[in-house]
Amino acid sequence: LLSMLGVGSVFFVAALLRGWAFLRLPLDYDEPVYLRAGFEYARALRAGDWNGVIDYTANREHPALVKLLYGLVMLVSGQDTTWAVGLYMTRALSAVLGTLAVLVLALFNPLAGGLLAVHTMAVKYTGQAYLEALPHLASLGAVLALVRSRPAGMERSRQVPDAWFWLSALALGVTAAGKYTYLPVVFVVLYLAFFVKHVKWYHLLLYFAVSVATFWLLNPTLWHEPVTRLYNSL
Repeated sequence: LLSMLGVGSVFFVAALLRGWAFLRLPLDYDEPVYLRAGFEYARALRAGDWNGVIDYTANREHPALVKLLYGLVMLVSGQDTTWAVGLYMTRALSAVLGTLAVLVLALFNPLAGGLLAVHTMAVKYTGQAYLEALPHLASLGAVLALVRSRPAGMERSRQVPDAWFWLSALALGVTAAGKYTYLPVVFVVLYLAFFVKHVKWYHLLLYFAVSVATFWLLNPTLWHEPVTRLYNSL
């Protein structure tokens, strides 16, 4: 009961601070870039122009997923959505994802979740229309799901990794599709896989195959000329 009260308190503080951030922080430097991408994606989706989504070239240094989510938010809000409304709707999405990241960590460790809840840079960048909130959540999920998993072979009746292992692989793919700069988390994943979980090498290959496939599926920019476009992005 005390643990759940602690998690609830951490969640409340995280939501309060991120809610304050998305309502009160001034327009930041790159927010118009991602808002513009969101409006362009919404326009293409509304017209059924799938090539317009796949071949969108602005801001190509970052993967498409978060900007595409912003586009879906603006699509749902209607054709007459203004920039001001779009800003607050996309900020609200970031704040929700940032708060969920705190909740996920707090369920694993309430103290760690509490520290993240009040981390000022985390509050700022998950309370604005930036790309941070989704890969922030997904990278935490990738690590914590792998911590929770049980390697194959620990029980005679189970020769394949459990669902937590594959959830971690999916989360790592979402991380890459959100923003490349969150990918150093792969070193934590490798440490856990080799030194803590003792994952078999062929299972680890399958893990990364699932991650790469998830990254590709969630990054429509790579559906045409994937090698060339990935090179240009990097």
